[in-house]
Amino acid sequence: MSTSTAEAGTTTLSIDGSAKNGCGYVTSCSVSLTTANPSDVIIVGCNCWPAWGAFTVTDTAGLVFHARTAPLGIGGNQFVQTWYAIATAPLTDDIISVQTSLTGETWYGVIAFGVSGANTPSPFDPNPGLPKAQANIACLNNVPCNTGVSTTSNTDFIFQFGGDTGNTVQTAGGGLTLIQSGVAGQTAYAQYEITSSPLSSTTLSFGTSQGSDFGVITDALQPAPSSTSSSSSTST
Repeated sequence: MSTSTAEAGTTTLSIDGSAKNGCGYVTSCSVSLTTANPSDVIIVGCNCWPAWGAFTVTDTAGLVFHARTAPLGIGGNQFVQTWYAIATAPLTDDIISVQTSLTGETWYGVIAFGVSGANTPSPFDPNPGLPKAQANIACLNNVPCNTGVSTTSNTDFIFQFGGDTGNTVQTAGGGLTLIQSGVAGQTAYAQYEITSSPLSSTTLSFGTSQGSDFGVITDALQPAPSSTSSSSSTST
């Protein structure tokens, strides 16, 4: 007699479209995002000014964006912040806007990207240390980074969103892939990696030194569960 049983697994995590923009002296700064897959997690990050105003995210596809982090001050009255939404269907030229009720001088550096294969009912790695938001951490060669990053899931989509008060196009750190980097409006950048085991008090850095104030947010999306079908047979 022989019997085979179902084996639980995970889906494949991957980047699914990205966009960037920089704006100034407006009440809203927008990007156009197109994705290929359903059931994506959409991440939006902004390096925004001024820190005394409230900024929110809306889009034209009717997604509901939630603040993932509180504003993190990085100096010069600038701050970085991230939001997320779940897109049940692929997006086509979805106009995603970071906006404020403030008028007059405002500045934005906006990046948006989609991630496919995440566990949309519970998107984020449950480690209590996430998201990790730090400003002006003294890392090797003064590159923007986060220290002491730990995760719980074996396979995660680890991403970092950062911004600074300088004007340098950022590069990816070791083992990571750059998603976007822009300097128009406000300097903003994002990168990611897909892990095969949990991180333990790890330092994750971008690749280019930044002499001015900066802040970086590290977060992690966990994969959606999947399973293979099972069958059994008996022979005599």
